[in-house]
Amino acid sequence: MATWICHLRIAEKIAAELPGLDKAAFYTGSLAPDSGIPNDTWTEFTPPKEVTHFLVKGEGNEAIHDLEFYRAYLEKQPGKLFDADTSFLWGYFFHLLTDILWVDLIWTPTKLMCADMIVEMGKLAVVDEVKKDWYGLDHRFLRDHPTWEPWQIIRSLELNSIPISHIPLPAVTAQLDTIRNYYTEPDPARVLDRLFPYLSEATMQRAVTDCAAACLKLYQRLQAGAGLDGALSATGWLSAAERQPYPAPLGDVTV
Repeated sequence: MATWICHLRIAEKIAAELPGLDKAAFYTGSLAPDSGIPNDTWTEFTPPKEVTHFLVKGEGNEAIHDLEFYRAYLEKQPGKLFDADTSFLWGYFFHLLTDILWVDLIWTPTKLMCADMIVEMGKLAVVDEVKKDWYGLDHRFLRDHPTWEPWQIIRSLELNSIPISHIPLPAVTAQLDTIRNYYTEPDPARVLDRLFPYLSEATMQRAVTDCAAACLKLYQRLQAGAGLDGALSATGWLSAAERQPYPAPLGDVTV
């Protein structure tokens, strides 16, 4: 549920603490879970989110089974070896963790803040409205950081293989093209120098910092040989304080 640039900002912070990562593969992995190819109305995806985000049909992002992905792809990887495949896989895993944390930190308080709007407009319409801020911050960040390394890597990337079997390579390459086009095609209606009532840059930066710290904490616990004991999500090992919804207002002004 976090934005694509938010995922890359978190990945950049994590990469700074894990020397030896293949950054191109790691950043690609951090975007790969969103690689379902949409239908014309963006209501169905192939493969579906249940596959890409390890969900049971009908579940939301708060119920992502990230440890199913870990068991399938990372549990038997050797130690702290960071080749391209392993770097991609950790990027993918951290994306799943981040989507859960985004629900905790950002979406849960946003729903409370917008409760009356949801009654009046419906949830989907409110999500569309709120995401104008979320993705507007992405566009403003890229405008203000034109040489930002993770974005330059993604923009120039040529992907020939991926170390996962549940998403086909063409779906990932198509998604990367979608992301590149979305952030580079001009939109005269997009206004970036404005107040962001639903999510400010300060709150976005806080989420980036907190999600990166949580991912690193869970990475260290897994590297130390934590017993999984049938657990579905590593986020269950975080404290209540680390998953506490941010207080309102999240944006530049109170809605």
